[in-house]
Amino acid sequence: MLRKTIELRKANPNLKILIAVGGWNQGSVRFSDMARHGANKGRFISSAVAMVKKFQLDGIDMDWECNSLLWPTNILQMHGHIGKLP
Repeated sequence: MLRKTIELRKANPNLKILIAVGGWNQGSVRFSDMARHGANKGRFISSAVAMVKKFQLDGIDMDWECNSLLWPTNILQMHGHIGKLP
C-alpha cells in the first residue's frame, strides 16, 4: 500500500506523504517504554528516519498518547536525537 501511495506522486508531484505511528488504539505503553530508555529511543529514531529516507516520505505523524508527567522531557530528548542524525 505504501508503494502504491508513493506512485501517486507521478500524477501529483506536490503530494505530501507521511507515515503514521501510534494512535488512540495503541495506547501509551509502547511509546513510553521506548522513550524511557536511551538505546530504544535511538533505535526508534534511527529506523524512523531511515524509513522516511528510503521511501522519500515527507515526515512522520507520531500519535503518542503519552503520560503528561513524562511528555516534556521525553519529547524534547527525542527532538534532540533527531537533530543529531545525518
